[in-house]
Amino acid sequence: MTTSSSPKRTISVGEYHERARSKPTYANETLFDGMEDLDMEEGEEEPGSSSSGRNKPSVGTRRPREDD
Repeated sequence: MTTSSSPKRTISVGEYHERARSKPTYANETLFDGMEDLDMEEGEEEPGSSSSGRNKPSVGTRRPREDD
């Protein structure tokens, strides 16, 4: 009775570890792919407003502040 629960749990944990260890890049690639896809779609709508607008003020305010 206890053996049924024991092996079931070990197999689940073992499979999970084996999968993550077998292809750790696959998990990362999937996460990055999804993030990049969203970023690309959003950037395509307004690549200059979000990227340039946000980068310009950030760098401009940071440079003079550090110089001071």
